[in-house]
Amino acid sequence: MANRQSLLERRRRARRRKQMAVIGAIVGGVLVMVAAIILIQQASRPKVDTSGIIKPEPKPYYETLAHGNVLGDPDAPITIVEFSDFQCPHCQHFYRDVEPKLIEALVLPGKAKFMYRSMGKFIGEESLLAAEALYCAEEQGAFWPYHDILFLNAPQHGKDTGAYSMERLIAMAEVLGLDTKAFAQCLEEHRYRQRAEQDKLDGFTYGVQGTPTFIFLNENGEMIYRIDGAADVDAFIQAVEELTQQQP
Repeated sequence: MANRQSLLERRRRARRRKQMAVIGAIVGGVLVMVAAIILIQQASRPKVDTSGIIKPEPKPYYETLAHGNVLGDPDAPITIVEFSDFQCPHCQHFYRDVEPKLIEALVLPGKAKFMYRSMGKFIGEESLLAAEALYCAEEQGAFWPYHDILFLNAPQHGKDTGAYSMERLIAMAEVLGLDTKAFAQCLEEHRYRQRAEQDKLDGFTYGVQGTPTFIFLNENGEMIYRIDGAADVDAFIQAVEELTQQQP
């Protein structure tokens, strides 16, 4: 009897060892597969040179006020639409010296919201490519950070100098921590070329003849005012105050 029980116990232990071996093999196989997938994904990511790219400082209000290409309270009575070109020196001046004051004086208090639209291929080929890249970044919720990194790394002299080459635009996405594989695919297939070109056509409809130009819209989306050129912030504050008083 004792021998039989001992035999049964040995068989149970053998079955248990076999089961554990099978489970271990399955778990090991899964871990190997996961590791292989990670390695493949890493290997398939575009290798980019990010040297020399200036990274923008985080702006906390982007977390709450950024809605696609619009920044501000959706219920703000006035919309200020900037039609711009990243290769435009006056647009770069506005970004550096006026836009921060405009956001502080008008956007953060909810008096106006700010929309950015490109003028497509207004100055050169790289202007169009930069606009396309901006909309690719928007897919990943990074419209405004990418808007910042484009201006911070804008060409200082001339146009189409390589500052906004395909490789450089992908490198900017890398610096911002975006999914560079998805970003590169979006950019290489020119997914948003039509949208960028439509921006330019819409700008012409509003009478835009140079960059930057700022169109003021009321709550019904109707154009009620325009500023041509990179005016100082006081011009925007005065315009919004007067236009708000005129609203019914």
